[in-house]
Amino acid sequence: MSFRIIDIDPHNSQKDILYKYLNFFDKLEMEQSPKDPLTPKDIQLQRMRSEKDGEVKIRKAILLERSGEIIANLAIRYFAEESFEFERNKHFVYLDINILKEFKESEVVRNLLITFVEEIKQNKLITVLESCSTFPRVWEFWEKIGAKLTTEEGRNRLYLDEVNWDLMEEWVNKGRVKAQEEEMEILSFKECPEEIIEDYAALITELDKDVPFGDTAWTPSVRTPKSVRESEEENKEKGFGWWVLVTKEKDDTLSGMTDISFSPDTPYWIMQHLTGVKQVYRGRGLGKWLKAEMLFYIKENLPETIFIQTGNANFNAPMLSINERMGFKRHLSEKCHKIKLEELEQNLK
Repeated sequence: MSFRIIDIDPHNSQKDILYKYLNFFDKLEMEQSPKDPLTPKDIQLQRMRSEKDGEVKIRKAILLERSGEIIANLAIRYFAEESFEFERNKHFVYLDINILKEFKESEVVRNLLITFVEEIKQNKLITVLESCSTFPRVWEFWEKIGAKLTTEEGRNRLYLDEVNWDLMEEWVNKGRVKAQEEEMEILSFKECPEEIIEDYAALITELDKDVPFGDTAWTPSVRTPKSVRESEEENKEKGFGWWVLVTKEKDDTLSGMTDISFSPDTPYWIMQHLTGVKQVYRGRGLGKWLKAEMLFYIKENLPETIFIQTGNANFNAPMLSINERMGFKRHLSEKCHKIKLEELEQNLK
C-alpha cells in the first residue's frame, strides 16, 4: 500500500484536499450514526476555519496514492501562553486519531504517531498526551501501545418524540413553586449580562471542579469574564447559537446552570453541555428544574429539533439518574486514554 502523510491546513490547503478530508469524516459519521443527516461541506469547513484563540492545532492525514483517498487522520491541540488554560495544562496535548475500518490492520496509524512525536517534541513543556474516541478499533490501538484508560462516558441522546412531557411539566411546576417559596428565579440568556458575568464565570469554575473527569491529564482551569466572552465569540464564528439557564438565589447568588448550543445549519440536533448545582444548594430539585425548563425552551423555540445529545461519565451517578428519568439513552460509548510522550516514543520503536 503506497501512501503519503500530508498536512491539512483549513486556510491554505487546496480545496480538493480539504474536501477529501471532510469526506473521510463523513464516512466515520455514517459508520456510527447512519440515520443522521450529514453536515454540508461548506459548513464543516467554516467551523474548521474558526480556530479558537490561544490554541495551537496541527492536522495531518494519510492519503492513498492509488485512489487519492484519505484513510486516516491525526489532529493535535495544545494551549498557547495567551490561553486561560495554559498555566494548568501547558504539559498536555490532546490528540484525535482515526482510521477507516477497512484499513485498521495497517501500520498507517503508527506512522502518523511517529510523525506526531517528532513534531510535538519541539514543545519542551508537553509531557503527556490524551486521546478520546468512540471507535473500539482506536481503543484497541491505544491499549496495544501501552496507553492507560482514564475515563469512559456515554454520548447519550434524548429524542423529543419520546419525552414524557407530563413528567417534565411536573418537574417545572415543582421548581416554580419552590422558587416562589424561597424567592429565587431562573435567568436566561444567549450572551451573559455584564452585571453577572463575574459570578457566572465563578459558577462554571466551581461546577467544573465537581465534574468526575476520571484520571485525565487535563485539569479544569479558572474561568474569567474574558474567557466567557471568548467562548461566546467562538460560537458566533462557528455559526452556533447558545442558550443558558441559571438559578439565582434570594441573596443573588448563582446556584446552578445548564446550557445548550445549536446551529440553524444542523437544526435537527442540540448539544447539551454543562449541567450542575453548587454543592450547598443540592437536594432541592434544581437540576431537574433546570433541565426540564430547557426542554420546554427547545420544544417551543427550536421546533426542528429531533434529538438532544450530551455526555456523561459512567460514574457520574446523580446526572445519569436525572438523564435516565428524562429518557436519555446511550448512543455511543467514548473512552479516553493517556500516555507519557517518552513512553509513547519508546513503544513506537
